[in-house]
Amino acid sequence: MTTTTAMPTVTCPTTGVTLPVPPGWEQVDAPGCTLALAGPPRQAARNGTEMRASVVVTAHPHADGTSTDVHALGHAALAAATLDPGSLPIAYDVLPLPRALGSRRLIVSATQGTLPVEITQVLAVTDRHALSITATRPVGDLGDPSATTSTVLGGIELGEGA
Repeated sequence: MTTTTAMPTVTCPTTGVTLPVPPGWEQVDAPGCTLALAGPPRQAARNGTEMRASVVVTAHPHADGTSTDVHALGHAALAAATLDPGSLPIAYDVLPLPRALGSRRLIVSATQGTLPVEITQVLAVTDRHALSITATRPVGDLGDPSATTSTVLGGIELGEGA
């Protein structure tokens, strides 16, 4: 008989967003972000440059009880990615999230300095917030498959406060 240990999670008290924390990852401070996680440093380039994969959550409360249009948010993110000469949009689709009034996922290949990175942005609209959950990882970072940005994004939970 095998037993599985649940992955620890971290929940933002302001928004109710809960993210899994894979082995080797930690919660970090990121100015302007509601919640941020970072993976272990990994070599991201042949020259020895290191980078930490990360997932950051930003939240914007709705003004005066009005809601934000997820279609407009998604189109704005896609337009911004298309206008950046160093970015190449790879995918743009619907990502169903329980408790979300609507959500979209945008995956972009880009560069940070000289490092190629993959950026996945999940945009979700809830009763109270417009949320952006952005994961960044070096393109060559295959790392531990159980401890990737995909693991974190696959475990997003939107709580009552979202």
